[in-house]
Amino acid sequence: MDEVAKELTPGKFALVAEVDEEWTRWVDLRMEELSGLVYRDTLSEVRHAANFADIAAMKVDLALLRAEQAEASADRKARLYEKINQLETKVQQRLEKEKERREEAERRAKAKAEILKGKASATKEKVAETPHRS
Repeated sequence: MDEVAKELTPGKFALVAEVDEEWTRWVDLRMEELSGLVYRDTLSEVRHAANFADIAAMKVDLALLRAEQAEASADRKARLYEKINQLETKVQQRLEKEKERREEAERRAKAKAEILKGKASATKEKVAETPHRS
């Protein structure tokens, strides 16, 4: 986002899209023809950044609740303690979910890489089997 913000001056616009592409070359070439720029992040990176921001905000809320609890009356402390526990649980759940998402994304990326390696290998074999004319 920082890179885009530097380029996105008045009179310019941005397009955010989710694109599933095996080769980036064609989009890059077309955008170059249009004098455009392409910034790529994987979907998992975008989700990770959004989740990270949400978790950071929840941690700030936790710190504020703890500070409030330190100065609260006894009956208010009990209610704040419950809120803190709930928010801590929510943070831990989000962290665990983010970890699971990253692991799943890694598994998918590895599987996709294996498929592409298989395709490349099959193509090499096909080329090797094709008789060459002199």
